[in-house]
Amino acid sequence: VPLGKAAIVRTGRDITLVGLGHTVHLALDAAERLEKKGIEAEVIDLRSIAPLDRETILASVRKTGALVSIDDDYHSYGIGAEIIATVAEQADMPLQTPLRRISYPDIPVPFAPEMEHFVLPSSDKIIKAATDMMEVRADV
Repeated sequence: VPLGKAAIVRTGRDITLVGLGHTVHLALDAAERLEKKGIEAEVIDLRSIAPLDRETILASVRKTGALVSIDDDYHSYGIGAEIIATVAEQADMPLQTPLRRISYPDIPVPFAPEMEHFVLPSSDKIIKAATDMMEVRADV
């Protein structure tokens, strides 16, 4: 696996889902379930973050016009924020809906399993974000 080269593990036309490690599996599960709702999600596995394959991310978002960044870390200051910034800094990006990220809230992760699962990224949260984004797109 070459460092700095992301993989498109599922192609789609409506929305880009970007993840790393475990979050790629969440994105793939969400993409499969979104397809049943008529939403085709493209899933990108970053595979590495230093260097970050910005070109693959940007090309995908140019195609779909929508992005959900899924980060298995805190909301602030992480790779999810860097992915959002990478796309937001492009003056020519044809976005059709605001960018979204799924991550841990900026709080200590609870110890109790029920509470921990409530705050962690999940396929359900990805599906909710993507569905909401597609509704915004339809309203435009």
